[in-house]
Amino acid sequence: MMRFEQLNTVVSSIINWSNAERASFFAMLHTARYQAGEYLIKKGESRDAVFFIVKGLTGNIIEDKHGNQFPVHLCFENDHVSSMVGFLNDPSTTTNLVALEDTDCIVIPRAALQWLYDNVEDGNKFGRIQHERILSLLVKRQRINYIKDPLERLGLLQEIYPGIEKRISQRFISALLKIDQAHFSRLKTAIEKNTL
Repeated sequence: MMRFEQLNTVVSSIINWSNAERASFFAMLHTARYQAGEYLIKKGESRDAVFFIVKGLTGNIIEDKHGNQFPVHLCFENDHVSSMVGFLNDPSTTTNLVALEDTDCIVIPRAALQWLYDNVEDGNKFGRIQHERILSLLVKRQRINYIKDPLERLGLLQEIYPGIEKRISQRFISALLKIDQAHFSRLKTAIEKNTL
């Protein structure tokens, strides 16, 4: 169970469960390591699992018809990620799930989650709270699309993803802000020189 300590801490902060329930749940999980740039899930694949990030960073990435990649969601340590559309109701995913850094994770199959919901008294509470948290994050992310000032959008992005500018490329940050890289570079320089 030691290798699942971080996940145990997160789940136990949400629900009460016995040592026997923990042991049964963790017996259904396994760990995986992905190198930066490696796919956890490729577009069009069916992957019936959720990933708990122990260390690293992942991104749900969409591609346009020219092969340009754009991040639509990021996931840091101690959080869950999947291709949610694919996981919830569509057997194939519409985004790529990519390790943006070397990433260690715990793979939680759908059957393990279903077991948690069916066999642990507060199991459904865990699922509900996780979905509420994801919905709240997505609502915050949507606000970025409606704020006109790029500096405000950057502030909101940094609030949602603290330290993001040190962990992903300037190209991905500018895509998340919906501005071109040159504009982001000028914005970043102005902030550093404190001329805004």
